Amino acid sequence: GQETTRWLEFLVSSLLSTTGEVDLCKLNPYLTEADSRRVADLTVDVLLHVVRMGQIRRCIAESRELLSTLKNMQALGKAPTGSTEMVQGLGLKATLVASNLATKRFFIRPASGASAANPLGAYDPRLLVFEFVHNLMLRDSQVMLVEQFMAAVRDPSRAAAVHQLIMGSGKTTVVAPLLVLMLADSKSLVVQAVPPALLEFSRSIMRERFSSPIIRKTIFTFSFDRFKPLDAAIYRKLLAARDSRAVVVTTPTAIKAFMLKFVELLHVLDKLSVDPKSLPQTI
Repeated sequence: GQETTRWLEFLVSSLLSTTGEVDLCKLNPYLTEADSRRVADLTVDVLLHVVRMGQIRRCIAESRELLSTLKNMQALGKAPTGSTEMVQGLGLKATLVASNLATKRFFIRPASGASAANPLGAYDPRLLVFEFVHNLMLRDSQVMLVEQFMAAVRDPSRAAAVHQLIMGSGKTTVVAPLLVLMLADSKSLVVQAVPPALLEFSRSIMRERFSSPIIRKTIFTFSFDRFKPLDAAIYRKLLAARDSRAVVVTTPTAIKAFMLKFVELLHVLDKLSVDPKSLPQTI
């Protein structure tokens, strides 16, 4: 006979699926529901340890840089107050080491019914998988921003949500890919609009973030102008992007041109209702 073997990528990917435990039982019909949950729990344990090990390695590298700076100052024979530039650099490195050593997981919260005798945690596995795939630990501000956007999406009374982050806070490399991972569900089309100067950079970041065997998505580019004729192919491509959980990267200029084309077509249809012979040569 043949034996079906599970691989790590499949086990990690199953954490992102609502039918992950059922899929495990399909691969091995001898697994019980309890066994399947146990496999998922062990996979989570592996991810938690691997992510923390990556954080420890970063702390070790930064501590070595801090120690090297201290040795250089000692070799130069300068007191800490002798060089403002060196003191500032030393302070920045020391702050970085201290903050990384104290880093915790901000997306794990106490679950309902948790107590000191029975500690239980609730978390979104998508955030943990994202940390594992990209070898990072999410910051508190990043987790809060993603949760605020997701709360706005789930609330029908909120038409939109706008937030601002400073440079270097992970808007392009962390927050945007996380939102794509959580929003692209084959029911909604996810579109990322960026300034033209950042189109290539943002597109490359998305491709890098979603090129792993665990999280893989197709990245499309939408370009449009008012002089471009419309056909059903554009509609079919956008539907295919939505159904395949892909992300469409574009610019505000392209979106505006598409909306203006829509208004133009409405105007043409309005004229046709009055004068059927007024159909233009191209639409």
